[in-house]
Amino acid sequence: MSVSPLPITAVNHIALTTPDLDRLADFYERVFGAEVLARAEGEPRKFFIKLTAGTSLHVFERADAAKAAAASAFDCGSINHFALEAREPETFVAIRNELIAQRRVSETVYDAPGVYTLFATDPDGLLIELLAHKRSGWTPPFATEQFVPLGEPASPGP
Repeated sequence: MSVSPLPITAVNHIALTTPDLDRLADFYERVFGAEVLARAEGEPRKFFIKLTAGTSLHVFERADAAKAAAASAFDCGSINHFALEAREPETFVAIRNELIAQRRVSETVYDAPGVYTLFATDPDGLLIELLAHKRSGWTPPFATEQFVPLGEPASPGP
């Protein structure tokens, strides 16, 4: 029996909300050695922080994101969405088609630097982002809209 590769290769990023962006960035940098890759000081303030070679946190500052410490591992937290990477652009198309068939996604695909991305929901309403790395010579069989970038790359520390 042959085993075909899974259609998703990685969790690309997890989006969190926090009432204090600087405090959270400092925590992940100090404790886990994470690196802030990009930061935007607009509204809302936000940053991308690299945790591993393939996984980042995309953190948004919101005053209403304050949350008491969890009493249980299963208490609701601050996760806004998570992003999955499709194995190939063709896999992205197949998953997108299935999400459309299940009415879980708008048909909008965003053209971002190096990737195509879309947003969908799971049956419980959790937001999921699906990404496909762009491949030279591959033309997407769908229209795209320009993705609004996060902001400038983070400046090096002192």
